[in-house]
Amino acid sequence: MKEIDRIESGILFEIYGGLLTDRKRDMMELYHEEDLSLSEIAENRGISRAAVYDALHSARESIMNYESKLGILEKSRKREAVIRDLKKVASERCGGVPELAELIDRLEKLEQE
Repeated sequence: MKEIDRIESGILFEIYGGLLTDRKRDMMELYHEEDLSLSEIAENRGISRAAVYDALHSARESIMNYESKLGILEKSRKREAVIRDLKKVASERCGGVPELAELIDRLEKLEQE
């Protein structure tokens, strides 16, 4: 996987990993969370490197399919952009109104949960 693909895949795995089969989830955990190479995973699990690649590829397709249908990551990114814009406008036009700043902070915390 390309590095950017690996990062995106890791983010999607955080969101949708619980929906994967045990085997796919295990491979993704080893790859993304333990940062093991395909060869290391293969050796660890006593399977071929090709089997690891196939499982990771299938898992990635699954989580991308979930994202295309549910759009959780895309919606989150859009909300984050709105929060950034809101902070900018509030700072520029409202001169640091404490109540507004507090509400924006609460929105940010909700988005990070």
